[in-house]
Amino acid sequence: TEIYTLSLHDALPICIKDNILYLNGVKADVTVYNAAGQLIKSVSADSTVDLTKLTVGLYIVKINAAEKSATLKFVK
Repeated sequence: TEIYTLSLHDALPICIKDNILYLNGVKADVTVYNAAGQLIKSVSADSTVDLTKLTVGLYIVKINAAEKSATLKFVK
């Protein structure tokens, strides 16, 4: 299963395939912060992205791959 979305700020394609996040076709590091800015989770490019254990709330996700990056907000 592939899920595509688009960061409106950077216009970079983001894809999740087999629970691994790609940014512009490159495996990406993912850092998740809560609404207060506290680090919740950091995942390297070779790891799967599992956000199922997060509690309900607003989160900020920073995605870094090669020389590209994106910051997204999501609500769980």
